[in-house]
Parts: sequence; structure tokens; C-alpha cells
Amino acid sequence: MGESSKLAEKLEVVLAAVEIGPEGEATRSAAVEFFSYAEDLVHLVADNMLADYRNQSYSMALADLVNTHKPEILLLGATILGLDLAASGGRRIHATA
Repeated sequence: MGESSKLAEKLEVVLAAVEIGPEGEATRSAAVEFFSYAEDLVHLVADNMLADYRNQSYSMALADLVNTHKPEILLLGATILGLDLAASGGRRIHATA
């Protein structure tokens, strides 16, 4: 999160985080925690169908957010799930590396 804060500051843009998960306190708490990392905005997508990671549902949720808010840059974690989501989500939003 630190590098994204530096990049947002350099580009003079709003830094937003995304929390995707099932409805409930754990997902809301995770979204609130993002503010401790200096995010300006947190987009929360909470639906019980998102309780378990499934590429299609998560990439659709991410693509909907990106197509609605049109961020200049989208950063995803270099984890197994992050890489999987980046590959499929990128196709849904026609992103380039």
C-alpha cells in the first residue's frame, strides 16, 4: 500500500482501495482498515455470493467498479489470487500492462 500512496501523491490523484467479499462484519472491517493505510476512498462490494473466491464473480465485480469509476491506474497484489484476478479482470476491462 505504501507504493500506491506514493504513486497517487506523485500523480495528484485520489487513492482508492477495493474490498470484495461476503456481506458481514469481517468484510466491512477490512474495508475500514484500508483507511489506516492513507487511502482516500474505499469501494466495498459485499455480497454473500463472494464468500469464496471464484474468478468469474470477483473479476466481474472488479470490472464493474473499474468501468464505473475509470481509474487512471489499477494495482493488484502479486499473490496467486491477485495474479489470477488481474489476468481475467484485465480482459474484462480491456486493460494494457
